[in-house]
Amino acid sequence: MLARRIVRLWPLIALMALALTGAASAHASLVSSNPKDGASLAAAPAKITLIFSEELQPDGNQITVTDAGGAQVDNSDTTLDLNDPNRVTLTVTLKGGLGAGAYTVGWKNLSADGHSEEGSLSFSVVAAAATTTAAPTSVPATGASGPAPLAAILLGALLLAGAGLGLRRWVR
Repeated sequence: MLARRIVRLWPLIALMALALTGAASAHASLVSSNPKDGASLAAAPAKITLIFSEELQPDGNQITVTDAGGAQVDNSDTTLDLNDPNRVTLTVTLKGGLGAGAYTVGWKNLSADGHSEEGSLSFSVVAAAATTTAAPTSVPATGASGPAPLAAILLGALLLAGAGLGLRRWVR
């Protein structure tokens, strides 16, 4: 009798497993950037740094920086920072001597789970840069990827509690 009841619960258990996996698998979204989106800078930065919410694969990531005319002004050297233990930081260096103007940073990433995201941000330089050898600015370290993992844990706990209550009533 108990075995028959457990067999009836398998669809519920499978549904819970699918719900938990869907909540846990997210894409690597942009968390922060240096320079920040919309920043107005006195001098061009030496590099662009982007930090994402999830681990990235070593290959398949790209940052492209273009000026207002559409000319590429980066050195085509997008790099995953292997010194970052979370593997969430991408950088690209810029060509020297960038002048005043508007710049667009386009990015595409490939997260460890195989999903790809893309987006863009912009910044402007209000004065011509003499050189781009300024000391690199620090980027804040990131930890957990915010509320998404917490939401998945809470959802899982609620589903398990509901299943336990349902099983308890079913067995009686």
